[in-house]
Amino acid sequence: MRKFPIAVGSAAAAAALTLTLAACGSDASTAASAPSKVSASATPAPTATPVPTPTPLTKAQFIVQANALCTATKKKSDAIPDPSEEGSFAAVASSSAQEEEVHSEYFAALTPLVSQAADAATLQAKWLSIENADWTASKPIFDELIAAAQAEDEAKVNTLLTAVGKTPDHSAQLAKFMTSYGLTKCAALENS
Repeated sequence: MRKFPIAVGSAAAAAALTLTLAACGSDASTAASAPSKVSASATPAPTATPVPTPTPLTKAQFIVQANALCTATKKKSDAIPDPSEEGSFAAVASSSAQEEEVHSEYFAALTPLVSQAADAATLQAKWLSIENADWTASKPIFDELIAAAQAEDEAKVNTLLTAVGKTPDHSAQLAKFMTSYGLTKCAALENS
């Protein structure tokens, strides 16, 4: 694994840009009279190695990778205990926090994967933007729910659980798109 390819390339590009700007800033009369700072023994400035643009994932490649991500995410989500079985505020807080973490990890992995797909615009419009909008509407309620459960405020927990149920839910629409696209494991995650 190569570390910091962008930082190294950026430093070289910045050095080259500085030298170019310095050369452009002098006119012929000052250039002729100015002492040369470059000697024959000077080491030439390194040139930046272009970072290759990744080839977009084919639909088949994307489906394999996305379905694997969705399978792993569903496994993590399914492992989170149902707080209603334990009936404690600690269980509600813990389960909600774990769901938030799993969801955040999922988006952190899914977003760059979608951007690599040949069909990125379609996937963004018909899946990721809708999923993100639903999550954006729900997350503040989850945050309040966790805080209320930690404070053992039963009335607020019940109110927030009801509020979570009223947030936008496009699961059926998303699952239908996912299934038609070949993302069957992602549809299963969406329906869980």
